[in-house]
Amino acid sequence: METINRTGKTQYKDLSPIKISVSTLNARLLELMDFGLVNHYVDKKAVRKEWYEITEKGKTVLEILEQLAQLIEK
Repeated sequence: METINRTGKTQYKDLSPIKISVSTLNARLLELMDFGLVNHYVDKKAVRKEWYEITEKGKTVLEILEQLAQLIEK
């Protein structure tokens, strides 16, 4: 989610440098979409475009996780 949040409209190929297998990446993306934390978009105009964006709910979850990490570090 951090990568998608940082880059905004993130294409699948932009997620490939993450050091996990393709099947794990696909499973995690599906879970994030099921929880409503990430949306998947497809634009089928002249050139097909496909991307992922983090939802407001996903941004809130990231903020909470960041606050928890800061509390743990104290």
